Amino acid sequence: THWRGQINFSGYRLGDAIRIRSIDQSIGRHAGDQPNFPQFAYFVPPGTRERLTSIAGLEQETTDDIHRKLELCGPAGIELSLRIRAYHRLSPKLRCEVLSSLMCAALYRLAFELEEGNTAEGDPGNEYEAWYIFQVARLLQRFGGVYGSPAPALKALAKYAPLVWQRRAATAQLIVWYSRAVQSAGRCGLWISYAKSLLEQASGEDRFLDAIWASRLWRAIALGERTRECWDACDAAVEQAGIHHLHAKFSQADSSHTAEETEHLIEMNERLVLEVNIKRLRSGSDIFEDRLQRLDPGCADVHCLIGYKQLARGERAAAIQSLSHAYSLGTLRSASAAIALARLFEGEESSQAEAIAWKNAATAMAVPSIRND
Repeated sequence: THWRGQINFSGYRLGDAIRIRSIDQSIGRHAGDQPNFPQFAYFVPPGTRERLTSIAGLEQETTDDIHRKLELCGPAGIELSLRIRAYHRLSPKLRCEVLSSLMCAALYRLAFELEEGNTAEGDPGNEYEAWYIFQVARLLQRFGGVYGSPAPALKALAKYAPLVWQRRAATAQLIVWYSRAVQSAGRCGLWISYAKSLLEQASGEDRFLDAIWASRLWRAIALGERTRECWDACDAAVEQAGIHHLHAKFSQADSSHTAEETEHLIEMNERLVLEVNIKRLRSGSDIFEDRLQRLDPGCADVHCLIGYKQLARGERAAAIQSLSHAYSLGTLRSASAAIALARLFEGEESSQAEAIAWKNAATAMAVPSIRND
């Protein structure tokens, strides 16, 4: 089974372009393109986020300005800039690494532009072409499906990707996608059942990576159970996500990967575990919020999530501070923060000027709402 998808950001629906592709049309292989996990695809080299997001407001710059600033980030920035310029000539593996790096650094607009009008084509049964399909689906997911649903591609990967941990990754994102709407609760249930069957399969990876992927899949299951309002099952899944995260920490020394790589993956996974704890709790999430802010203080997604929780608790001043900080970080997520602030001030007769100012700020960014699931 092969997958082919056309991304056209002027209205074409990705889901309309899933079709069978014959083997003789396979993408040309490139020497040295075998996956280099965990630096390949879903993960990026340690320190990428810190190096790239240290440039305040980078997302709002012109493409030429971004290239100039990337080149000031040292060898990693220079290499990324060169790959961006040659993007449409790259192999699926290298395209996937570029998309991963840009999305990790919250440079969604640039990733969006690279894929605009591009044909994302690949075989979900091929180890590295599958990851390219996965990253394109993730990009669509981050834009909330405005430019096409990621579900068809994720389903193909969940069923046909050659590695267990690839199928786990796609299934996790599929559950997250369906967890956004109550009307998709039934689909959530079907994919949660499938996810649990994947958890029973041996991954063939070392114990560390197996625990990381199990933790991520349990985190997705928790979000799905929350949508289904199965609160006991949600709590149990969150607990399992935390337990497998601890298993990963305790098995780092047994991994075949470097200490820097395993620490990087532990930090990324800890953020996800903290986020799902915050999302499931209606009250008492303060301790998780404090830990998450210390872990990733420069991430607009983090400050938006905390701002939303503070609003739900009626902590107006704290919410304004969190959302304003998210806006100041200058990523696409900043538009979501501006929209939330505009809605907050709209309800106050004495704050209409502030509401208009935040509406204008969101409109100036000219982007759809970005998801942080």
